[in-house]
Amino acid sequence: VFSVMNMWGNVGAAAFPKLIGQMLGAATERGSGIAGAWGEVFTVFIALYVLAALAWIPFHIRRPIDFTEPVP
Repeated sequence: VFSVMNMWGNVGAAAFPKLIGQMLGAATERGSGIAGAWGEVFTVFIALYVLAALAWIPFHIRRPIDFTEPVP
């Protein structure tokens, strides 16, 4: 489980510099200005953090991942 999380974290870390550059370029071409462009980037970051937090909701800290043994 942790290796998959680590892999996707690394994929995201590798992809984000290029994606942020494209987002900033597109926003400034639309006339948002550099301050507005960074506002859009931060909005995307906020949305990603909220989605990541929501993804943890179905996991229970007291329930083991291996369901072969009964939970005490």
